[in-house]
Amino acid sequence: MKQSSLGAREIALAAMFGALTYLGSLLVIPIGPVPITLQTLFVEVAAILLLPKTAGLAMVVHLLLKLITQGGSLFVSPSFGFVIGFIFAAFAGSYYFNTRKGGRLSDKKSLLTAIIIAALLPYLVGLPYMAYILNGVNGLGKSFMDLMKAGFLLFIPGDIAKVILAYFLSLVLLPAVQKSGR
Repeated sequence: MKQSSLGAREIALAAMFGALTYLGSLLVIPIGPVPITLQTLFVEVAAILLLPKTAGLAMVVHLLLKLITQGGSLFVSPSFGFVIGFIFAAFAGSYYFNTRKGGRLSDKKSLLTAIIIAALLPYLVGLPYMAYILNGVNGLGKSFMDLMKAGFLLFIPGDIAKVILAYFLSLVLLPAVQKSGR
């Protein structure tokens, strides 16, 4: 795994994936306090195509774009915890993939595992934050099962579809990214 300081190429890739993830947030299917979007698809693909620092930076760019466009209201949004979780998810998925046999396309098991890591990690931050906003700030008194349904269970079919799509996109895009000097 080649880890160095971030150069112009890595910064440009981080900006591009941050912007793509932000654009993915604009395609919304409202199903409850947290909508279905395409953000996680771009988090998962960034985890495979980018090195860990660059993948994490891409999601910081995404967070900054959300703050610029939504302002302080973002902090009281039930979905804000997931946006924070994207930073850890992209970094951790990329780290896992790039430390397993050097992030080679031939290691399809590590590729899929890294995508699943990137798909699941946002829930570790997102669900507790959502619970805090809904119950602590808004005083809704949602039960644990209500929170799990609204913030996790409803998303499983879409998450599976996005993991499959990210897997196939990565199979197609990774050779070009590696050839260009990742």
